[in-house]
Amino acid sequence: PSKKDKLHEKLKLFQGCKKVFVTADDEWVIGEMEATGLEFETIGDNETADVRSFYMEPDTLVLMYEYEEHQMLDFVFYSDADLENLSLALLAADRFWVLRRDLQEALNELDRVDMRTQILTDNPEIVVLNDTYSADRTSVQNAFTLVERFGKDKKAIILSDLVLPENERAAVHRDLLNQAVTRFGAANIFLIGPQFHALAGEHPEVTAFPDVNAFIDQFSYDRFRDHLVLLKGSRRFKLEQILPHLSLRPRTTHLRISLDDLEHNYRQVRNL
Repeated sequence: PSKKDKLHEKLKLFQGCKKVFVTADDEWVIGEMEATGLEFETIGDNETADVRSFYMEPDTLVLMYEYEEHQMLDFVFYSDADLENLSLALLAADRFWVLRRDLQEALNELDRVDMRTQILTDNPEIVVLNDTYSADRTSVQNAFTLVERFGKDKKAIILSDLVLPENERAAVHRDLLNQAVTRFGAANIFLIGPQFHALAGEHPEVTAFPDVNAFIDQFSYDRFRDHLVLLKGSRRFKLEQILPHLSLRPRTTHLRISLDDLEHNYRQVRNL
């Protein structure tokens, strides 16, 4: 399919919406949206945008609303994607009548969330592919393919339940479990969540746990030593709680400084 076909396929998702919020940086996309008849509002660092938004050092987002109203918000940006995502969220909040004076306080409470697969190599004994922000059938299959491309011989898959409609739940989980066993071997599969836990009996060598706490209670560092480990699952299953156990060597004292927490505390004090 062409770029135009893909765009129009995605736009079908918004046919029932009263208004769509979109960044103003791609004039071609804007033109195509106008042709569909969708009502939309644009935001971005563009003179044609309905609401102007732009970055101003140090770490300040400026929003210029209609009637020359403007707002300056403190926020640390790590990428252009952060700026675009925040701009869209703020525009939506404003149009849903969230008080503008409340937005800065809300931003101060935001934690940074990684939305892409991370390759964690801080522990020389275990390489971790951390992909714990979301999971559906396709993204799980893509993660399996990524693991296969790594040269490391020993591989382990830690996979949580997926959030799915009830009528698809059993079939999709069984299919993914069978794929995992075929591609990596049953002994290398670790499942978390009630759906996978219920299916694990179909493959006796698979290890399954009802929740992440049960996994951590029985965690064995040596089982994953010298492995490439995939952490894949939905956020609700909190697989990120496993990371410290994979990333740190046992019986070692570590000092961890959270720069995110330091930054948050600094902003809280500055706003007093």
